[in-house]
Parts: sequence; structure tokens; C-alpha cells
Amino acid sequence: MNAIQTIALFGGSGATGRSLISQALVRGWRVNALVRKGSSIRQQHAHLNYVVGGFDEAYAVDDVIAGSDAVISVIGARPPYTDTFCAAATRAMIESMQRRKVTRIICQTGAMIGNHEDNWSWPLTWMARSVHKKYSAMMADRLEQEQLIVASHLDWTIVKPSRLTQGARTGQVRAGTDLKMGLMSKIARVELASFLLDQVTSDTYLHQAVFVRA
Repeated sequence: MNAIQTIALFGGSGATGRSLISQALVRGWRVNALVRKGSSIRQQHAHLNYVVGGFDEAYAVDDVIAGSDAVISVIGARPPYTDTFCAAATRAMIESMQRRKVTRIICQTGAMIGNHEDNWSWPLTWMARSVHKKYSAMMADRLEQEQLIVASHLDWTIVKPSRLTQGARTGQVRAGTDLKMGLMSKIARVELASFLLDQVTSDTYLHQAVFVRA
């Protein structure tokens, strides 16, 4: 991968996003982040640029991606998980990347998105079926998000973490396309953020969906 100077970040106001910003700045990278009007995000840095707007505003998405070397998306619905915006938002990102000739995208979704029973333990399989039934619209939206990325012809990596925690960093992260995930599998957000940033300059999981857990 080429040297990275600037990343475009979507989902920067969440806990994982804030950790991504902090760690990217420590690495010496610049960060362009899309934030909603009234966002509670407070980080300030000379190499951190906020663009205020929404995914339905093409100019805002384009402004975030302009001049970037790679895109990281950690967007997702929050409780009560009734929002279905991920596919539309990802479509807007892809269209902007194609216009701006930015090719590298790292997208975090989730271990239970799609049908991956080969990766799931029996208890997790039962839970995944239950979640798909209860939150069918949200899960379908997230699956469409993944499908859009796979079909985009970009240099993509989809990262599928287990349950996220606020735990401390230990440096022990397991990753793989065939990694087994259990009901108790988890990963600290700070670890996930580091893994996501590592993928920006790595082609280990290029054009693959990779599962991650501690």
C-alpha cells in the first residue's frame, strides 16, 4: 500500500470513532471526519478537520473524502436499532470515492451481519437468528451495505468484530476470515480502532471480510 497522509472517517462521533481519531493522529495522519449538526464530538487538533453535514448531502460526503488517501467507516445504528441508513450512506461514500479516485475503504460492520454459521458457535448461531428476526430491517440494511462494498470494485476490507467493550488495550487481537466466534467473544473498541487503522496500509485482507476478537 502507498504511504498514508489523510484518512476520511465516517462515524467519528461514536466511541470507536473517537478512538480512531486519537490513534490516527498519534500515527501522524490527518483526519477528515463527517459530523452531524449538534454533534457532541470534542476532539481538537491541527490535523483534524470536521465537515458538518449528513449523508444525504453529497457535498458534505465529498468534502470529507476530497484529498484523502483512504476511507474508514464505522457507522451503525444505535439503540433501539430502528434506523436503516447504512446502505444509503455507503452508496454515497462509494460514489464520492469513485469521483475522487480514492480506492481504499475499510468498513466495520458486525460478526452477525449476513449468514456466517461456519464462523459461529451454536449459541451464537441461535443468537444471530434471533437478532435477524427481531431487527430484520436493520440487519438487511447492513447486509446491503456489505454487498455494495463488495460490488464497488474498490480496494475494500470489511471488518466484522465481536461484541464491543470499553476495555483497555492488551495488544492481543485474533483475526481471520475463518475465525470462530462465540457468544462470549468480545473486543475492546480501542483494539478494534487499532486493527482498522492497520488495515489501511495492509493488503492482508484485501477484498475479504475478516472477523476479529480478543
